[in-house]
Amino acid sequence: MEKSTPTVIIESDDESVVQMFRQASSVKGYKVLVENEKLQAIWDTLDNIVVCFVIDLDVLGTESMAFINIIKKMRPRLPVVILSSEENQNSTQIMAEFGVFYRGIKPLCVQEVEHIIEGVDSHLMRNRDYLCVSL
Repeated sequence: MEKSTPTVIIESDDESVVQMFRQASSVKGYKVLVENEKLQAIWDTLDNIVVCFVIDLDVLGTESMAFINIIKKMRPRLPVVILSSEENQNSTQIMAEFGVFYRGIKPLCVQEVEHIIEGVDSHLMRNRDYLCVSL
């Protein structure tokens, strides 16, 4: 796919999460990049038309918070989806602080991921001008 193809970046090593997002994203014509290295994910955000960033956080530490902060500073309106295995106070604080688009608790179901991508698509339609200018 071309560099100009809208892209969903997934930072996860959970194959079921990756497969569900691949399936739902392909329906909308989005390509999916899977990154397990945070630095490469940041480069991918700069080098692609990113419409959504999915971060699978089993442990929400200082490094993860700094990573989300960098992504949101680079692309303030970029929908960021945080996935985790359990609900905790830290993830609620992150959502409020960084304006996270969606937080999901694993395991996810296919319909939930489809709804997330639908929401991303609606967000993209409302913010298309911003997306083009911010690149």
